[in-house]
Amino acid sequence: MILSTGEYAPSIDRGCPLVLGGPLAHVMAAKAVALAEARTEAFRTYAQNVADNAKALAEGLLTRDAQLVTGGTDNHIVLLDVRNFGLTGRQAEAALLDSGIVTNRNAVPNDPNGAWYTTGVRLGTPALTSRGFTTSDMDAVADMIVSVLKSTTPTTTSAGAPSKAKFDLGSDARDASLSEAQRLLDLHPLYPGSSSTDPAQATRRGRATRRVALPLRVATAASRSGHLGGHTLNDLPGILHADPPVEVNMTSPKS
Repeated sequence: MILSTGEYAPSIDRGCPLVLGGPLAHVMAAKAVALAEARTEAFRTYAQNVADNAKALAEGLLTRDAQLVTGGTDNHIVLLDVRNFGLTGRQAEAALLDSGIVTNRNAVPNDPNGAWYTTGVRLGTPALTSRGFTTSDMDAVADMIVSVLKSTTPTTTSAGAPSKAKFDLGSDARDASLSEAQRLLDLHPLYPGSSSTDPAQATRRGRATRRVALPLRVATAASRSGHLGGHTLNDLPGILHADPPVEVNMTSPKS
């Protein structure tokens, strides 16, 4: 979707058919639903909660002497510089994933490790906010992140140089993080009565499964508030299995 003032509208109208694919009715409908949702007070509240959670996460990291690229955040993203942990972004991303925390590695300004290995980790709060996490939970999440990174050390290459990809992660820190991830997710279940998997059963070849992972990865799908026109994620099981089917009116989300 391209928005502009009237001054540039004719040029955009001429140029778009040359660079865009065919118009897809379901995509246009989805955009209409997203815009209708964004107009509601419920979405405004959700968006504010996302930003508040990101600020609380940033503050929790800063109080533990972590380095943030911008010294804080005013939006939904926190960019963590991991060089003071002696790690690359790739190592930090993988170590956190092993410990039940899903993130993205991300380049920082003038990144010494380039765009592949990177020196940063990008954290976002939309998905956790959709789960019901609040600012009081963010300090625990920050503590998990710092504890895991402090327990991670790079290995060496065959030439004896520090590796930019491989690492050693202390099992105590990993297991403690997995247990804390399970505790936090159980406090905020995806559906009523649901539970995260047991940490002992939640690893496969050393990696945490998504079922017991805190979703801090910033992605389009994670940025939705979970409203389905008068229904929330908690209502989905009943909607999907209702007989006769439940009508979902996308224009009137719950407040």
